[in-house]
Amino acid sequence: MRDLENEFEVNDIGELKMIIGVKIHQDRESQSLTISQKLAKGYATVVGAIGYAAMLTQPDIQEAYQILSKFTANPGAMHCASATRVLNGT
Repeated sequence: MRDLENEFEVNDIGELKMIIGVKIHQDRESQSLTISQKLAKGYATVVGAIGYAAMLTQPDIQEAYQILSKFTANPGAMHCASATRVLNGT
């Protein structure tokens, strides 16, 4: 850190909590680092692509689109995997 301070103007703003949409939690006592990323934005984009495909070219996936779109606010890993599966056609 000292080398950086000698070369650049550096401000210590405390422990890192989030960077580029990735939440970071450091537990110094147990010496663990946990990172997590909100899935909602990426999931909503995938579900939107499924809706577009359902409306224009693949009406057979309309029911899957309707079910998946219910979870855009708080998707879980299962929802993301299902959306990817529908988008890939498997």
